[in-house]
Amino acid sequence: MAIYKARATVRIDFLGGGSDAPPFCLEHGGGVINGGLNRYAIATLEVGPHLSGVEIRSLDLNAVVRAASVAALEFNGELDLIKAALRRGGLDGPLRLTTESEAPPQSGLGASASVLVSILAACRLALGQPWDRARLADEATIAERGDLGLAGGAQDHYGAAFGGLHYYRFTDQGTTVHDLAISKDLVAELEHRLLLVYSGMTHLSGNIHADIKAAYRDDASPCKQAMFGLARIAREGCDVLRRGDLRAFAQLLNENWRYHKDLHFSCTNEHLDQIYATARRHGMIGGKTCGAGGGGCLVFFCEEGRKAELRDALAPLCCQPMPFSFDFQGVYAWESKSADFKV
Repeated sequence: MAIYKARATVRIDFLGGGSDAPPFCLEHGGGVINGGLNRYAIATLEVGPHLSGVEIRSLDLNAVVRAASVAALEFNGELDLIKAALRRGGLDGPLRLTTESEAPPQSGLGASASVLVSILAACRLALGQPWDRARLADEATIAERGDLGLAGGAQDHYGAAFGGLHYYRFTDQGTTVHDLAISKDLVAELEHRLLLVYSGMTHLSGNIHADIKAAYRDDASPCKQAMFGLARIAREGCDVLRRGDLRAFAQLLNENWRYHKDLHFSCTNEHLDQIYATARRHGMIGGKTCGAGGGGCLVFFCEEGRKAELRDALAPLCCQPMPFSFDFQGVYAWESKSADFKV
């Protein structure tokens, strides 16, 4: 039996999220700054003659799907994201695939894209095929947006593949990746001053993305102008971070949140607004929701020495702190040999 494993980071989309989605990015160009975290989606792929057919297990959803082969997998609402990645992975079985995530479900941290990227990386390793991060990100995007027809952009898949802190530019010519190349000291300061919390509310990003796409075509909606604003502040954020102006970065988070709420009314709700208002009273300089909004996680940049105060103030609102550091490795795959790993 051979066992191949891969892990891909989840991400915080700091600036520009939403401008990476078509049709805006194809018509006008979008941009996002996001950061990969040391929380992962992990795929474990077992292949060998002792197996029969194909078995898929999601430990997070406590669900199992079986089929005679990869080709026989059907999109029917049961673990379709995992099926889509496996169908693009190049294997047909027999195999067993197990997935798990270190982020809460529907957290706004791009965990579904991380699952896709990790599966594709494990499959490439099993086949002995070369791969690069951009190709994995593109294949994962096609699986989710093309094969399954789920609305949204590509920044999640790129964040999962590359990790680190990057500015991604999305246009009709493709995606370009720009390393922000900020100092280790600035990275450490960001980790010290940022507070990531889970609101306790899940969200369905595909539904929100579909709402935003419809609003984008409505001339009476502020959606399109908000996307121009989001793309602009992501560009500005590159200069702000490269010169180490963290107070200006925090203010851009606030500006991003204002534009985000203009995309569609479903991006926020009374509970999220209450969390944000409470944070402003307890040491937050800047903050926003993560991902499409409507629930999931929020990230805040705190005044020096007030991070604990903010954490404690948000606890009565059911906000769960999620400590993290940045991961600069990105997606990583390895072979798990029983002779090498004795437990």
